[in-house]
Amino acid sequence: MNARTVLLMIALPLALAACGNKGSLVQAPVPVENPVTPAGEVPVEITPQTTLPETPPTDALPDPTAADPLIEPKPDPDDDGNG
Repeated sequence: MNARTVLLMIALPLALAACGNKGSLVQAPVPVENPVTPAGEVPVEITPQTTLPETPPTDALPDPTAADPLIEPKPDPDDDGNG
């Protein structure tokens, strides 16, 4: 093995490993600012709607658990037809 091959086998992985290490692994925390409410006012928190609507929207997807109306059900082999 010549010296150039040995140098590439050592230097190339080290160079590639150092490419991504450009800073600290942990980012500094970002301070969170609470919204300021003017004196004498009460802050209002709006909660999302937790109940389902009475009727589903017209653009809703069909029920995935329902039977497919385009496929006819196969007859039951255990059913003798007498009820």
